[in-house]
Parts: sequence; structure tokens; C-alpha cells
Amino acid sequence: MNTKSQRLLHVLNKDKAVLIQTHDFPDPDAVASAFGLQYFLKKNGIEASILYEGELQTNPIERMVKDPGYCHAKRGRCRY
Repeated sequence: MNTKSQRLLHVLNKDKAVLIQTHDFPDPDAVASAFGLQYFLKKNGIEASILYEGELQTNPIERMVKDPGYCHAKRGRCRY
């Protein structure tokens, strides 16, 4: 079976880190989605970091992204 998640893992290079960019001023849904993708990638041997621009909208989300036990996220914009 060739699922979408298997195809995604096939395309990504395990030797390179993935940058997960949320929308500006991320809400809880954006942070949770980014965190879920980061967790999935790390469980499959791919390093991933979350990047966001603007202020976080709630204190629980701010605490989550600043706690190294949860996820690795930092404020900033991805420049191509």
C-alpha cells in the first residue's frame, strides 16, 4: 500500500532538515498542525523545526512552543 504519508516520506531527504512554516500570528490549530507534522517526521527519522512570524495568540500555545520537551519552534520568517 502506498499511502500519502509514505509518499511524503519517500520524497523527503533524511539527510536534510525540514522547516515547517505556519501562517503569521499562529492560532492553536496552526501550532497543533505544525507540531503533529513535526512529531510524525521525527518519528520517521527526519529532523523538523517549526517557524512562525508574529505573536502567539494564547499563553498555553506560547508555553508549548517554548518548552523544549514539546517542539522546537522559533519566531521568524522563511526566506527563499
